[in-house]
Amino acid sequence: MGDFNTDSTTYQQLSSIMEKYQFRQIVKGVTTNNNTTIDLIFVNFDSYHSVGELESYFSHHKPVWIAL
Repeated sequence: MGDFNTDSTTYQQLSSIMEKYQFRQIVKGVTTNNNTTIDLIFVNFDSYHSVGELESYFSHHKPVWIAL
């Protein structure tokens, strides 16, 4: 989980590398006010309940969360 500074909607190289090691990116919405998805969560399991983004008034990044 973290700020990768790579927009996953336009740059697929990071996802390809992570998929090689059986990780997949599960954040589907935009995570910044610039409509980019650069705050990502990679998992290698299927047993999570839900994932999402929150609004932040102190940053242009939207915090991401995962419920296991």
